[in-house]
Amino acid sequence: MHIAAGLPGEGTEGFRTSHRQAGETAELIRAAGPGAVVRSSPYNYADLELVILLRSRRDRSAAFGHRELGPLADDGMSELRATVKCYLDTERSMSAVGRLHIAKSRVAYRIRKAEHLLGRPVKGNCLRL
Repeated sequence: MHIAAGLPGEGTEGFRTSHRQAGETAELIRAAGPGAVVRSSPYNYADLELVILLRSRRDRSAAFGHRELGPLADDGMSELRATVKCYLDTERSMSAVGRLHIAKSRVAYRIRKAEHLLGRPVKGNCLRL
């Protein structure tokens, strides 16, 4: 027996979304089979969301991106997103981001600005970001 949970939501629509997420989580665990499951339930959608999204629809991937990027998803933030991506791709090296042809101090400023907009450090859970 497995228990699966979706993300918390508000109101009827939030309940429906959470219920759908729990169903997708349970479906993934069932599809993986008994030999592939390494931990016991409960299984949380948040822990498996990336895998679920890889099997999912484009609109859900977009919702994930907007939720994770927050204000950084806005059209005017492409330069900031590029800096953050390069920073994460280079293992959080300020000097390696120099390939964008900007000074280390400018990189540091942009990373601080991104963290302020996100409300969390960019180095936490890099894969999701």
